[in-house]
Amino acid sequence: MDTPGGAARSVHLSSPGGGDEAEGDERRRLFQSAVGVGEAAIRPRRQAALCTAYEAAGRWQNTLGLTRPVEATRRPFFDRPYPVIDAARFAAALLDRVDDATLAALPPIGAVDQFIDSADVLVQPNLTRTFMTAVYPKPHEGGPVANVRETR
Repeated sequence: MDTPGGAARSVHLSSPGGGDEAEGDERRRLFQSAVGVGEAAIRPRRQAALCTAYEAAGRWQNTLGLTRPVEATRRPFFDRPYPVIDAARFAAALLDRVDDATLAALPPIGAVDQFIDSADVLVQPNLTRTFMTAVYPKPHEGGPVANVRETR
């Protein structure tokens, strides 16, 4: 794959559960078709390739046996004109398997930019920190994060 500067860069796409060379070739083909850039005319093709890659990733996750199988098919994103895999279903299936009470008590929100969709907030570290503190209390204030940090 070429970088913006023109230098070649390799991407390692190994199988999460082992797998054979044909699986690796399929992953490589899906990845390369999904990351292509171009004009608006190829956006539908690129979106279709991304969804195909998402579906493959969902099927591969299902083969790991970590959760109950989750249907790995694209679906509409509300009323918007593009399909998605709805990855929240895969995350929910994984969270259902967490049996540690302290971890299960943590809010399943991820990084701050996953629940704050505002560049005006994200470019202000103090404001971003304020939001994070509201969600994840500081260790001395109690709450699930305090318990996790104290047990390490």
